[in-house]
Amino acid sequence: MPAHFGWMAAFVGLDMRASAEWTQARLEWLPTGAGLLADLAAMHQEAAT
Repeated sequence: MPAHFGWMAAFVGLDMRASAEWTQARLEWLPTGAGLLADLAAMHQEAAT
């Protein structure tokens, strides 16, 4: 893994918890765009054309 990620390997290998609710509350931010699955499906469609 260090060969691929270089200095970031120390962070990439950590098991870190994340919370969308905490992030949204802390930053007073509400996402308004498409969700992850819709974004991935759209990317797949664009790549196929």
